[in-house]
Amino acid sequence: MYHELGGINDLARIASFSIQVIGQFGNTDDLQNLRSLCDDEELGREALDAIKKIEDRIRYRQ
Repeated sequence: MYHELGGINDLARIASFSIQVIGQFGNTDDLQNLRSLCDDEELGREALDAIKKIEDRIRYRQ
């Protein structure tokens, strides 16, 4: 029923959202997994954006 009412029903959209959350709250432990997604056709751009956010946050703290 959730899917019928317009809930998230597409795995790519769920993955994209998850990567955005990792970019917002993740840390250096997440970078290797994000880098493994960079060449993915659907998720690569999100992964690169998430990496940039994490790296920018790390630089800011130093």
